[in-house]
Amino acid sequence: MSTAVNHYVMIGRKYDYDDFYNRIAQHNGFATAHSGATRKIVDHYADASFGGISQQGGICIIPDTMNKEYVYVGFVVYKSKDDGDLDDFVSEIVPSPTAVKHNIAKAIGFETETELLAFTHRR
Repeated sequence: MSTAVNHYVMIGRKYDYDDFYNRIAQHNGFATAHSGATRKIVDHYADASFGGISQQGGICIIPDTMNKEYVYVGFVVYKSKDDGDLDDFVSEIVPSPTAVKHNIAKAIGFETETELLAFTHRR
């Protein structure tokens, strides 16, 4: 089994995996946390390991689908190539933290605090 590695810098929030899915379900009126409707929201905003930064409406969701420990949600400022090198994709225009909070709420149905995050994601 191969693993793709990306390093990120994001304005956003880190959630516990199950807590994030439960919040989406609760705030959007879905019956269960891992329903098709919940996954549809996450999949729409999810980033891929290969290629540039995948953001919809200024938001990206990065779920830990291997171990189900965390979900990052927010605006990606920087993303490394899939080989883990720190040399690739950078967002040209970075929105204000207030704009990121607004875009997160619009995307997932609830407001959240944001901070500057740096993390490594393996998939």
